[in-house]
Amino acid sequence: MNGQPIVRSWGILCAGALAAGIGMAGAAFAGFVPGGGKAASDCYIGFDVTGVTSGTGRVECVEGEACDVGGCGDNRCTFEAAVCVNQPGVAGCKPPSGGLASAKAPGPFRSKVPADLAGPACGAFVTMDVRLKRNGTKGGNRAVRPRASAVAGTNPRTDKDAFNFVCVPRTTPCPPASPSGAFVQ
Repeated sequence: MNGQPIVRSWGILCAGALAAGIGMAGAAFAGFVPGGGKAASDCYIGFDVTGVTSGTGRVECVEGEACDVGGCGDNRCTFEAAVCVNQPGVAGCKPPSGGLASAKAPGPFRSKVPADLAGPACGAFVTMDVRLKRNGTKGGNRAVRPRASAVAGTNPRTDKDAFNFVCVPRTTPCPPASPSGAFVQ
């Protein structure tokens, strides 16, 4: 009888540790990237990019690394990103208390802007390819310029950012593929 509470507590402790580990794993593979414009409005709109934790509007990836969700050796970086709004924790920025009046993103992100602009939210992840140049020997890039406007009475009112998604050529061979198709390093 004395052993039951300890076993039950141990089970709750293990379940809590597992949940915390799963939460931390998600945080390790993606990160919010603010646009690098005015610091006071940098949290209004930005991107959550898989495998990237950059603090600026330059989103750089080496072809075939964790930030490239496509295959290694295909002469492109496939970025996986989601448009995010009203993100807390960005230095020098406080999300507008009344939320955003509008948020827009071009290209593949156009239809994936979160519908709820009142608080912190991210749209669905989408992929975007940035091709390398000269048969994979020269980097490639693609500019994306999202815009957000806070509700009237908010200062600053707008966040106009320019993100540069950059694909950098590999300087080493691609790692061998495992039988499961995953790369082994």
